[in-house]
Amino acid sequence: MEVTSEALRSYTSADKINVAALGNMVPQLHIHVIGRRKDDAGWPGPVWSAGPATALKGAELQERASALKTLVFT
Repeated sequence: MEVTSEALRSYTSADKINVAALGNMVPQLHIHVIGRRKDDAGWPGPVWSAGPATALKGAELQERASALKTLVFT
């Protein structure tokens, strides 16, 4: 989680990283690593239900996923 957290912080310039382990709906370990910024819709409260989610698609999704994979695995 440390490597993933640092990659997310580096890529997003997050002010803080939140880590949540949830397991109510699935039997496997399920962890959210969330980059938070002081200007995000839910700051400083929880991100859950803080506002509408924005789904990334196509090239933007691929670009972000590729950049994060590079930061995590190199």
